[in-house]
Amino acid sequence: MISLDVGEKIVKEARKHWYAFVSETTGLVLAGILPFLLWPGILILDAPVKGNYYFFYSLVWFLFLWVILFVAWTNYYLDVLVVTNKRIIDIEQHGLFKHDLAEVRLDKIEDIKVEIKGFLPSLLNFGNITLQTAAAQQEFAIKQIPNPHALKEAIFKQQEELTKPHGP
Repeated sequence: MISLDVGEKIVKEARKHWYAFVSETTGLVLAGILPFLLWPGILILDAPVKGNYYFFYSLVWFLFLWVILFVAWTNYYLDVLVVTNKRIIDIEQHGLFKHDLAEVRLDKIEDIKVEIKGFLPSLLNFGNITLQTAAAQQEFAIKQIPNPHALKEAIFKQQEELTKPHGP
């Protein structure tokens, strides 16, 4: 999926923070509990046929939720930021069959902005990084990255290594 140039090596990989996945799937988990909450009401009706239909529709509901959870996990797992010694590659998955790949060369980066908003992001240490570039695409945003300050430092270190004069 990623082809590296000659002499290029991967320095750091980062995925979205686990909280991004948990916050996205909390509603699915609550929707999965719903049939169990309604089951006592079905039993009170004392209609075995209705109970069988309810059980069948509950299984269909769980299957539907499982597919949505699978797609959410795939999107979470395949969203990745790769920092190499020459460039930054951001792969963002949209659904099962679509992804965006954006990259910026380290020598094109002019400024890096780290943004951590809110109590939970501060407590769990995740936030957004915005790269200001000299390229055609002015801003390059990466959202919900864990430990964004360390990632910023890794990018600056690679940028310094790239611009450092080689030789005696």
